[in-house]
Amino acid sequence: MAKSNVYQRGQAQVSFNMTPMIDCTFQLIIFFLLATQIASADFVQMKLPRPEGPGVEEIDAQKAIVNVVPYPERRVRANKALAGKAMGYQVRTIKIEKGNIERLVRELLRAQRTSGKPEDFVVEVRADQAIHYSEIEPVLQALQQASLSKMHITARQALRGD
Repeated sequence: MAKSNVYQRGQAQVSFNMTPMIDCTFQLIIFFLLATQIASADFVQMKLPRPEGPGVEEIDAQKAIVNVVPYPERRVRANKALAGKAMGYQVRTIKIEKGNIERLVRELLRAQRTSGKPEDFVVEVRADQAIHYSEIEPVLQALQQASLSKMHITARQALRGD
């Protein structure tokens, strides 16, 4: 008997291996999750508890904060000449017009008198880093006129995206 060289054809089955595509998809998901967490770590907003104890009120009473208030961003966009300029000053809750050095001196001296220990009184001058020095100089002149030599100068740095 002779063997036949006829091939029998059946239904061919085509299969697609999905495993590599699923692995790639999971790796992309992990990558984007990690990238998002790393990027958001730069902008961590921390809410710190207020210190408690008998000395806290005493420390707050020994300090006055002078804020050099910049113009709002929308006004600066409308008028570029206001960039780097101060709108005015604020000592505690009191707003003082720009250029009114006498009132700034009076408020600083009042804050010093109301503190428990005038000899330990400290002034903190706060300003945005975009504020020109010429806008901060009047505050320093007021401190000199009030004979207040203990001070800190703090600048707010621009955040990414500002």
